[in-house]
Amino acid sequence: MTRTSVMLALMQRMAGHPIEQLYRTHSRPVLAHCVGVLGNASAGSDAMHDAFERLMRAHARALFEDQHAVPYLYRTATNVCRDMLRHQRVWHRLRPELCLRLRRPGRSESLHAERCFARVLLRRVTPMTAAVGLMHMVDGMNQQEIASEVGLSRRSIFSHLKKLEQSARQLAAEASHSEPPSR
Repeated sequence: MTRTSVMLALMQRMAGHPIEQLYRTHSRPVLAHCVGVLGNASAGSDAMHDAFERLMRAHARALFEDQHAVPYLYRTATNVCRDMLRHQRVWHRLRPELCLRLRRPGRSESLHAERCFARVLLRRVTPMTAAVGLMHMVDGMNQQEIASEVGLSRRSIFSHLKKLEQSARQLAAEASHSEPPSR
């Protein structure tokens, strides 16, 4: 979906909704805030739309009073941006460990090798850590979304991801020590 179609879909859902006027008056400043935090217009737009989506859900559950909607919106936008940055940092830390070692010259670049590494890694960790890792790395869920899905705190999700990262590093180190010498 393009950003325009996402915005149109959001506006259609907001038609007649009390948040609609808030979107009309605060979407540009919230977008500027998100772009400032993320440093990227596309990611900023995604973060802004996520923040308004969360605001609509929170409004439906009456989690805040109407006079507190704007501070709630900015706090939510900031949290969405932080989650995006955190996800980006974790992914950049794990990706070289998980993938680049498998793609050295002379080694098969097959998907089979990557799947094998992932299978071994997921067997080494607890089922909850494996589930959290899959939700984060495969489904692209942020820590808060995973926490609400599995019923844990965001800090617990962070701990599970840290355990997965440590296991991946250990497995990668073991794999590099057990490789046959290059010819």
